[in-house]
Amino acid sequence: MNNHIQLDNDWATAPPAKTRAFDEVTRHRLATSYIRALCLYQVQVTQMHYLTNATPQRKYFAASPIRWAFVNLMTVARIDNTGYTISFLVSQLGCSRTQVNRIIDDSLEAGWIELHSKGKYQASQIIIDSNHEYLETYLDTIKSSNVIQAGTLYRTFCETF
Repeated sequence: MNNHIQLDNDWATAPPAKTRAFDEVTRHRLATSYIRALCLYQVQVTQMHYLTNATPQRKYFAASPIRWAFVNLMTVARIDNTGYTISFLVSQLGCSRTQVNRIIDDSLEAGWIELHSKGKYQASQIIIDSNHEYLETYLDTIKSSNVIQAGTLYRTFCETF
């Protein structure tokens, strides 16, 4: 009952219910704004994959989430100067060996990946060069959206209140 009395007998004020309700309304509006920014950003990224300078390689890997994850793992392997086995790729991608083998065969034939060591694969220089080009386009896409600003505003509000 006296939980608003401080030790020195001064009355402390509890935050009014109106303020808490206002904070929740503000958080919800900021979250909605952030969700909107994320959705528009994802549309821009999709357009970047399929429409803007879409090479056969980019179209191939962007055609499915498994292929997209595959090429990213191959890129990491190349950067780390290692290779990944089919078993490792199956476990990371959550798909069948048949799917991984098909992607490997397609990628080897196109020159997008190479054998690093016995049974281990990594991205070829073609993929690395393409990723450098992709980075520039990706950064332009981020700049043209307000997803970072909306996310920063939302996170800051949530951490503060």
